Amino acid sequence: MTFAQRNGKDSFERIEAELLNGQRLQGTITAIPIHEMIVLNDWTKRFPLFEAVYQVVAGNKGHTHVIEALEMTPQTNVADLEAAAEN
Repeated sequence: MTFAQRNGKDSFERIEAELLNGQRLQGTITAIPIHEMIVLNDWTKRFPLFEAVYQVVAGNKGHTHVIEALEMTPQTNVADLEAAAEN
């Protein structure tokens, strides 16, 4: 939450040092090898959320990119979920 609250202006490393006394966030460490496997197998379109998280962690995209990826993914699109719940 802190990353988003700061609008992505602080790095994960700085937040880790500040809040976790130097311990690492598990999700940020995991994003790198997951991304490498996804790219190696040409699965970026199959796993857009993983790719979006990696792009934010790597500093290539802003924190809102994850929400944008969710909105563009049919199985997680809020409008689709609401429509399905009504039926």
